[in-house]
Amino acid sequence: MPFFRVLLEGNGLCIESSDEAPSIAGFFTTKVVWANAPEIAGLIAIEVVSREWSAQPYASQPGAKSLSLVAAECHQLGFVRGVLERPSGFTFFAAEA
Repeated sequence: MPFFRVLLEGNGLCIESSDEAPSIAGFFTTKVVWANAPEIAGLIAIEVVSREWSAQPYASQPGAKSLSLVAAECHQLGFVRGVLERPSGFTFFAAEA
Protein backbone atom coordinates (compact mmCIF):
# COMPACT_ATOMS: atom_id res chain seq x y z
CA MET A 1 0.00 0.00 0.00
CA PRO A 2 1.45 3.41 -0.94
CA PHE A 3 1.59 6.66 0.99
CA PHE A 4 -0.21 9.78 -0.24
CA ARG A 5 0.22 13.48 0.55
CA VAL A 6 -3.26 15.05 0.68
CA LEU A 7 -3.91 18.79 0.64
CA LEU A 8 -7.22 19.57 2.35
CA GLU A 9 -9.27 22.75 2.18
CA GLY A 10 -11.52 23.51 5.13
CA ASN A 11 -14.36 26.05 4.78
CA GLY A 12 -17.15 27.30 6.98
CA LEU A 13 -15.23 28.83 9.87
CA CYS A 14 -16.29 32.18 11.26
CA ILE A 15 -13.44 33.18 13.59
CA GLU A 16 -13.43 36.92 14.24
CA SER A 17 -10.16 38.79 14.71
CA SER A 18 -9.53 40.85 17.84
CA ASP A 19 -8.21 43.78 15.77
CA GLU A 20 -8.98 45.15 12.30
CA ALA A 21 -7.75 42.03 10.52
CA PRO A 22 -10.37 40.13 8.49
CA SER A 23 -12.12 37.14 10.06
CA ILE A 24 -10.89 33.62 9.35
CA ALA A 25 -13.10 31.71 6.92
CA GLY A 26 -11.09 28.53 6.40
CA PHE A 27 -7.73 26.84 6.12
CA PHE A 28 -5.46 24.55 4.15
CA THR A 29 -3.61 21.64 5.74
CA THR A 30 -1.60 18.72 4.44
CA LYS A 31 -1.71 15.15 5.76
CA VAL A 32 0.30 12.08 4.79
CA VAL A 33 -1.75 8.87 4.86
CA TRP A 34 -1.39 5.25 3.86
CA ALA A 35 -4.09 4.00 1.49
CA ASN A 36 -4.90 1.74 -1.47
CA ALA A 37 -5.93 4.56 -3.81
CA PRO A 38 -5.97 8.37 -3.99
CA GLU A 39 -9.74 8.49 -3.40
CA ILE A 40 -9.37 6.46 -0.19
CA ALA A 41 -6.41 8.62 0.88
CA GLY A 42 -8.59 11.73 0.57
CA LEU A 43 -11.31 10.17 2.73
CA ILE A 44 -8.80 9.08 5.38
CA ALA A 45 -7.21 12.56 5.51
CA ILE A 46 -10.67 14.17 5.84
CA GLU A 47 -11.48 11.82 8.74
CA VAL A 48 -8.20 12.66 10.49
CA VAL A 49 -8.82 16.42 10.30
CA SER A 50 -12.51 16.04 11.21
CA ARG A 51 -11.51 14.22 14.41
CA GLU A 52 -8.92 16.91 15.14
CA TRP A 53 -11.52 19.69 14.77
CA SER A 54 -14.07 17.89 16.94
CA ALA A 55 -11.69 18.04 19.94
CA GLN A 56 -10.38 21.00 21.92
CA PRO A 57 -9.04 23.59 21.31
CA TYR A 58 -10.54 23.59 17.81
CA ALA A 59 -14.06 22.39 18.70
CA SER A 60 -14.87 25.61 20.56
CA GLN A 61 -14.07 27.83 17.56
CA PRO A 62 -17.00 29.43 15.71
CA GLY A 63 -17.91 27.33 12.70
CA ALA A 64 -16.00 24.22 13.80
CA LYS A 65 -19.21 22.17 13.91
CA SER A 66 -20.16 23.20 10.36
CA LEU A 67 -16.65 22.81 8.92
CA SER A 68 -16.63 21.32 5.43
CA LEU A 69 -13.49 19.55 4.20
CA VAL A 70 -12.47 18.79 0.62
CA ALA A 71 -9.40 16.95 -0.65
CA ALA A 72 -7.99 19.58 -3.04
CA GLU A 73 -4.91 17.60 -4.15
CA CYS A 74 -3.56 14.09 -3.65
CA HIS A 75 -0.10 12.86 -4.68
CA GLN A 76 1.51 9.48 -4.18
CA LEU A 77 4.78 9.48 -2.20
CA GLY A 78 7.65 7.03 -2.15
CA PHE A 79 8.07 4.80 0.89
CA VAL A 80 10.88 6.80 2.55
CA ARG A 81 9.12 10.16 2.13
CA GLY A 82 5.88 8.62 3.33
CA VAL A 83 7.52 7.36 6.50
CA LEU A 84 9.59 10.47 7.23
CA GLU A 85 7.35 13.33 6.01
CA ARG A 86 4.96 14.53 8.73
CA PRO A 87 3.47 17.91 7.82
CA SER A 88 1.55 19.68 10.57
CA GLY A 89 -0.38 22.86 11.17
CA PHE A 90 -2.86 24.96 9.28
CA THR A 91 -2.65 27.90 6.88
CA PHE A 92 -5.71 30.03 7.54
CA PHE A 93 -7.36 32.34 5.02
CA ALA A 94 -9.72 35.27 5.40
CA ALA A 95 -13.27 35.65 4.20
CA GLU A 96 -13.53 37.42 0.86
CA ALA A 97 -14.62 41.01 1.16
